[in-house]
Amino acid sequence: MNETLYSFSLVALLSLMFFMGFSLIFMHLPENKKSRSFLQSCRLMGAALIVLAINCTLHLVFSIRMRDSVIAILVNLSTYFICYWLFSCALMTLLDKTYLTRKRFLYHFFLWLLFLTVSTLLIFIPFFYKNRNSRSSGFLSYCVRCIPCSQASQDISQVSETV
Repeated sequence: MNETLYSFSLVALLSLMFFMGFSLIFMHLPENKKSRSFLQSCRLMGAALIVLAINCTLHLVFSIRMRDSVIAILVNLSTYFICYWLFSCALMTLLDKTYLTRKRFLYHFFLWLLFLTVSTLLIFIPFFYKNRNSRSSGFLSYCVRCIPCSQASQDISQVSETV
């Protein structure tokens, strides 16, 4: 993977995501009952875009994808979980004005924390019992083990040469 191209594309993505996210959050509409649910929906979508932009910022600043792909997957899944809920809640708010309640918000936030805890434990607990380089334990080895990209491209080129 070309790291400079990757970082430049993340910078372009970040500028667009932050611009659109803050535009949706600070959007002004006339205050009436009809536009209230639309404004709430726009703010939820803006919050989801800001969370995705923070995810991309983490990838850009710390080069997570280049260092450890497992950690990158964990960061992506944890942010996609909360962003999915924010986007779906924004769309449901357009249909039902009373959809977003404090109880529902706390419930989904608790589910996100539970998901984050369980996924972190599934990834990191086997490392404490086995050698860090082996990654050979049940679920973890099924999910993480893969052919390196350079080896896969060599295998594909060998297959295409024989055919």
